[in-house]
Amino acid sequence: MRDYKETHKIFGQNMKRLMRERGLTFEELARQTGLPQTSLHEYTRGMRAVSIERAIQIAHYFNVTLDDMAEPLGDSSGNEHKTNRFR
Repeated sequence: MRDYKETHKIFGQNMKRLMRERGLTFEELARQTGLPQTSLHEYTRGMRAVSIERAIQIAHYFNVTLDDMAEPLGDSSGNEHKTNRFR
C-alpha cells in the first residue's frame, strides 16, 4: 500500500501529464480553475500535498476520476497500461 506522499507525487505527475497533453500552462490552468498558480506548480513537483477539495476540483476540470489521478500510469517495466483512461 502506498503512503500519502507517494499518492500526492503520482497525482502531481498525472496532473502534469494532463496539462502537457492539453497544451495548458500553469497560468491557464490557474485562470480556468481559480486555483493559485504557485499551488498548481507545487502539486506537480510534489512539493505540496493537494487537499481533497482541490484534488476533486482538478480531477473534475480534466474530466477524470480521483482514482485516475492517484494511480500510476505505468508499471516498473515501463508498460503504460493505463494511459487510455485520460482520453
